[in-house]
Formats: sequence, C-alpha cells, structure tokens
Amino acid sequence: MVPARLHVRESLPLAPSGKIDRRALTREAQEEAHSPAATPTTGRATPPIERDAPSPVDLEGRLAEIWRELLGVVGDVRPDDSFFALGGHSLLAVRLAFQIERQFGAHLTLLSLFEASTLSGMAALIRGHGAASQAAARNAGASLPPMLCVGAGPLFRPFADALAPHCRFQSVPTPLERESITSIEELAAQTVPSILESNPDGPIMVAGWSLAGVVAVEVAAQLERAGREVTAVILFDTLSPARHRQWFAASPRIRNWQLNLVKLRYHLEEAMTLGPRHSWRYLFDTFRDARARGKYDRLLRDNAVGKHRRFDVPLDFRQAYGIYAVRYSPAPLRARVIVVRPERQKKGAFFGGDLGWAELGYQVDLLIVPGDHKRMFEPPNAAVLAERLIERIKEHG
Repeated sequence: MVPARLHVRESLPLAPSGKIDRRALTREAQEEAHSPAATPTTGRATPPIERDAPSPVDLEGRLAEIWRELLGVVGDVRPDDSFFALGGHSLLAVRLAFQIERQFGAHLTLLSLFEASTLSGMAALIRGHGAASQAAARNAGASLPPMLCVGAGPLFRPFADALAPHCRFQSVPTPLERESITSIEELAAQTVPSILESNPDGPIMVAGWSLAGVVAVEVAAQLERAGREVTAVILFDTLSPARHRQWFAASPRIRNWQLNLVKLRYHLEEAMTLGPRHSWRYLFDTFRDARARGKYDRLLRDNAVGKHRRFDVPLDFRQAYGIYAVRYSPAPLRARVIVVRPERQKKGAFFGGDLGWAELGYQVDLLIVPGDHKRMFEPPNAAVLAERLIERIKEHG
C-alpha cells in the first residue's frame, strides 16, 4: 500500500459539477512524472534512483512498458521487481491481464499473476503459455466457449483454476471512470468494446456475481445485438431487478422491516457457525456496517419506487451499481440464463426459486451448489461449482 509517487499540490482540478476532475488530475500527474522531480520543501531537483538496467530480453522489455503505463513508474523496471510492490492492486492486475492477452496472446489467470508477481516471473508465464495453450486445445473440454465474468476479482481464483481444463475463464474489468455513468446500459456499453477486442470471433458465455450479474445481462444483450453468439448467461447469486423493486412496491416501511428481519436472521445463523469467541465480533462489525449503510438503503428504496433523485453521498461502485440495478428494465435475450444459487441462502421469498429471473420471461435453468454468497467460490466448494456448472452447460449443448 506504499504509493509509488507523491504529488503535493495547492488545489485539485474540479469539474463543472464541483466534483474532482479525475481525468485532469491523472493527466497533470503524468505530465509532472515526465518533468524533473522537485522536493516540496527545497524545489531542488531530486536525483534519479539508481537501478539495475532492464533485461535485454525483448519480451521483458515490452512487459516492462506495460507495467510503467499502468503503474506510472518512471525509469527502469528490474526483473526481480514485483508488480504489487510498485503499487499494483487487484484492479490493475485485471487490466494487466487484459494487456498481456492483447499484446502477447497469453491468457493468464489472476491467481498466476499474484503467484508470479515479478517481471521475470510473468515473462516466464508468457513464454510457457504457448505450449500450455496447445495442450489445453487438445483437451476435449477446451472446446467450450470462454466464460467472460464481469468484474471478477481474486475471489474467483479457485473457481477459475477448477474451470481451466474445460474452458477459459476471463475477467472483464468494469470502467474505472464512473462519474459519467448513470445506468446499467451505459455501464455495459463501456464494457462491451474490451470483450469484442479480446474475443473477436466465436461463441462466448457471459457471467456475473451478485450485482455484477445485472450488468452481465445487459452486456450479453448488447453483444447479441452486435451479432455475437452468447451461448449462456451465468448469474452467480444475482437477485433480479424485479425482486429488488418488490421489496418496496406495496409499502416501503413494511418491506424495509421485512428485509431487515431477513438479514438479521441470516447474520445470526452465520454468527452461530463461528463459535462464541468470534460470533460477538462478527455481529458487532455487521451492525456497525449496517448503520453506515443507512443513507445508501434510503437511496436504494427511493430509486426502487421511481424517485430517481441524485445521490451525492459517497458510495462505492457496488452501491452505485445497486441503485442502477433497481432502475434497470432487463433487455430480451436469446441465450438461456443459468442462475447459480448457494445452498446457504438468506431466508425469505425474495431469495427463493430462481431469484426472480423467470418472471422477466427468460429461459432459466436453476443450479444449487454448496456454500453461501461468497464461500461457493472457495475450496472445496469451488471445484463442485465448476463441475456441476460444466455438466449443466454440456447438457444443453
């Protein structure tokens, strides 16, 4: 978490709306990065850090250029430098995997990038990818279309590894510049080009987990309208927008109490599985977070019943996507929808059945797997999830 660079400035560039203009800030930071560095106190030029010369191997040199672009590193990148020690994180790792696939044709999982985090380690993975991909192509299961998962992060590593012998799992990064996005449709429109660029032809599968599943539905619809064949849309424990709106349809106050009781029961059951030593800490953290979510819950309720007012309170991207989701009217799909629901689920009618997707007119196939909302992607549940999902995909050709 140590920053690669620090920029001291008197003020921040602002957009006409009064918010921070992140694009201008990034542009100014890049311009400063290529100008002589000066210390904030003396203004004297800071001598460059002496580093070993980069490896003469062309592949490592090209990979180092990608690192410098993503991390904003000025100067040489040594073979033993770690991507994450230089300021990388999971979101940048997703973008790195996309750039490696785009420039070298190597499909690397996020897990492999975390394990081989040095420049030389990643270069070795790219060199060895050719032989590995040829061996995978000879595997009968590798003929399945690639699974493109919207916003998949490190949580998906065990599942992606279990899926690897059968089909390629690829994380699709969501846009980092979200200030101009106000709907699921706009979000999907900024996501689709990267999919078409990295997968120029052939059938594909689109997936999403939780709120990202709603984005996956719109991504699949836009891909179909672009003429691409989407064989399946896989929704990992994603509640449909219709169910979201049903919470508040009749009486917002009553629906809100119902939802809170459902959540309370779920978290009490979760605490009982942790034992007396950790259960109280879990409950304390849960209720503390619940209080912090109060403004978000009110915004979600207002948007669900049609009061589309602006939300100027600080929200993380998943909370913003939740507000977009309750406004969203899902587009028609030719592809069938596979709803993956964990065995340990929040109780209540809203979380039952296929989570409300058949109500929207889709061809829905329900698959129930071990675990809960997150643990279905952890070992040993991840292997069971991959096996059952592959069987269900093959059943329908």
